[in-house]
Amino acid sequence: MAESEGRPALLMQDPKDLTLSFIDGAAVIGLTAGASAPEELVQGALALLAQWRRITVGEVHVTHEGMQFAPVDLSKLIAQLANAS
Repeated sequence: MAESEGRPALLMQDPKDLTLSFIDGAAVIGLTAGASAPEELVQGALALLAQWRRITVGEVHVTHEGMQFAPVDLSKLIAQLANAS
């Protein structure tokens, strides 16, 4: 989304992927994370940004995820797969 607006974007696997030179000159920095993003990654990136400048953190919710999945008994699934072969 950022790149489609002519802004730099970075897909981080580790907070160390974020560099001071990447954010140099940026007045506003947006950090987004999906549901599967480890909280340690998000907090690590925020901590790194806070070392370089004063930050204000706010959450923006663009949708409400209400999907729930029923628990699955994996032992039954494994037994079915074992019996199928």
